Amino acid sequence: MNLKYFAGGKYNLCEHLKVMGFQTTGTASDYFAVDASKVTPIPEDMPYSQGAMLEPLAVTVHAAKRFPDLKGAKAVVLGCGPIGILLVQSLKALGAAQVFATDISDKRLELAKSLGADFVVNTKNADYATELVKAFGPDKRVRRN
Repeated sequence: MNLKYFAGGKYNLCEHLKVMGFQTTGTASDYFAVDASKVTPIPEDMPYSQGAMLEPLAVTVHAAKRFPDLKGAKAVVLGCGPIGILLVQSLKALGAAQVFATDISDKRLELAKSLGADFVVNTKNADYATELVKAFGPDKRVRRN
């Protein structure tokens, strides 16, 4: 790939960026070519269903690691879709003391709770700010213990 088009080395700011599946043929196709630098091999014994989760998991681990110090921290996850659920797990795995998760689906909130969320709230049925105060205290801040 020609780096001269990158803005300060950030490929996502390239004027000629072509994202697979958006500006080019992508995973909705039966077959498509991918530059070898964009491929991460998975172990022979890893099922494709598990391999498919590596990229979403990498997104959430990256997000969690952007927090300066998770040890003992309290964190909030807004939305418990696949990325939100993985973020709950990543935050806990990287040392967050408590994770508060929101969604409008009780099924997703039950899953979040079973996978490590300490507090869950359905924001369709309860006030987010009120529930946050109940979970993390009257100053409404996500703070350390």
